[in-house]
Amino acid sequence: MEKKLKIIFDRDGVLNELHLKIAEKLGFFVEMFKNYHIEHNEHFDEDLQKAILKCFKDPQIFADTAPAQGFERLAELRADPRVELIVHSLSYSDIIAQIKKEWDQKHGLTFFHNYIDCFGKQKKMLDAFIQVEDCLENLEKSPAQYKILIDKTYNQGDLPPNTIRVANLSDAVDIIKILL
Repeated sequence: MEKKLKIIFDRDGVLNELHLKIAEKLGFFVEMFKNYHIEHNEHFDEDLQKAILKCFKDPQIFADTAPAQGFERLAELRADPRVELIVHSLSYSDIIAQIKKEWDQKHGLTFFHNYIDCFGKQKKMLDAFIQVEDCLENLEKSPAQYKILIDKTYNQGDLPPNTIRVANLSDAVDIIKILL
């Protein structure tokens, strides 16, 4: 049997609009996120930084966040027998990991081959044919053959080798189909 091509998708900020939900809840424009690491957004005062970090630990935020633009196109990739689709997500607690799984069910994200939840402050990058992320730092550490970065205000900068920046998840699906 031929080895499948692993395509790994980050969940928060790629499959969903987590940062947008947090910005809406706290009453600021999502474009104000200028750095992936909250503490490096020096234009946020200390109280706002604490409120944002608290949101990342609030299970309800994850339950209420909307799917990303182009989300519905992911099913197109499932039909390709050469691929193994993986969701790779960082969670701060077992409760949040469970809420994320319930979110997947609610939004019909049941066709992935594997769901990997990591715990702690940093997720370990996995070997893959393609990795889709919103965190530039993760792609810099990724051993993936090809990398796709979903464009966000907080991930600007030079791209690592073999990385393509796209506007949204729909564009990522188009690029993945070309790479396959």
